[in-house]
Amino acid sequence: MADIFLSYAREDIARVRLIVAALESHGWTVFWDRHIPHGQDFNAYLQARLDEAKCVIVAWSKASIASQFVRDEAGEGKLRLVPLLLADVRPPLGFRQLQTANLTDWSGDASHEEFSRFVESVRAIVGASTPPKASRRVDAYVSYVSLDNVPESAGRNGWVTNFVRALETRGRQRLGREFKVYWYPWLEGKAPFPEGLLKQLHDVMAFVPIVSNHYVESKWAARELAEFCDAAQSQGGTRVRDRSRIFKVLKSPVPTASQPRELQSLLGYEFFTLDPESGKVQEFDKPFGPDAQQQYWLKLDDLARDLVNLLGILESEAPSGKP
Repeated sequence: MADIFLSYAREDIARVRLIVAALESHGWTVFWDRHIPHGQDFNAYLQARLDEAKCVIVAWSKASIASQFVRDEAGEGKLRLVPLLLADVRPPLGFRQLQTANLTDWSGDASHEEFSRFVESVRAIVGASTPPKASRRVDAYVSYVSLDNVPESAGRNGWVTNFVRALETRGRQRLGREFKVYWYPWLEGKAPFPEGLLKQLHDVMAFVPIVSNHYVESKWAARELAEFCDAAQSQGGTRVRDRSRIFKVLKSPVPTASQPRELQSLLGYEFFTLDPESGKVQEFDKPFGPDAQQQYWLKLDDLARDLVNLLGILESEAPSGKP
């Protein structure tokens, strides 16, 4: 039984991940419907988790306000509800009289005044949290820029969103357990660099940059890469047994000399083809036909296999009792 049921819109998943991680760091368990067990009735399973939770949190945004599911879940949990704002929006009718935590500018800082008040509101309903158990480190952190995740058309996910979901699935299949991937696209361009993200980069086992012309021009992406490398130096470096902990994914062709210095020596995983005669670039993606889709999954499988192999090495060399 989870302490907290968190209701949100899928469009906000990147921001919700950070909130979940912060709540779990206080020792609470959080249900946020990422993985419904196969064979379970979706609605019945969610209803059971909602009924048993001590506290219900709803994350209001433009997308969640438009979601009938989110409004229904918030309504069911209204007597134990802690609402929060992810964006500057008005909550739906029926919820505007409730005091709502404004986390529109929260970026992971545990000392943030409004976030501290939010945690106290949760504690008042759930009760005192217990010390969190030692958790497994993050398997992979995906670094990219938002311009590379713009959907091709309305109603579709962006390239990187699909990439992360596919990597989570393939990694889980190979590991036989959850493959924990973190990515925070919504933070790009914020200043200062969020304390919560800095801490998270110290718990990352592998760094996966999605390299493109947009990426190599991003100061934010350069900072993420530098922070990971600095953290890795205190853990033995960015290489282990001649294997890099950085897995360069090339979404499109980028001259090696234009890439960040830390990436230039890495071969990388090319998710595109380049016609030598015409110079035309075709990214591996579903809209480009079955051949491109097949190449996408073959390349992703190579990446997942190499990541899992690295995790096995890191875990075998970890001191006893550490994840």
